[in-house]
Amino acid sequence: SFLRVLAVAMELPFIPVAAVVIGGVLGYLVDERLGTSPWLTLVCGALGFLAGIREVLRRLKDTNGGE
Repeated sequence: SFLRVLAVAMELPFIPVAAVVIGGVLGYLVDERLGTSPWLTLVCGALGFLAGIREVLRRLKDTNGGE
């Protein structure tokens, strides 16, 4: 149980970072295609941030047994 909690704690900081990077890259690629730079990069990066925070909260809830 301790090792599972430790593993979750070690991966949590990377989840929002990865989500922002993925959202930003996708937004950048669409921006380049549509010529709307930098708006979609910012919007997709923000959506990635929100998705990353949501995933962190979900994993914390699952780790604590739904408490």
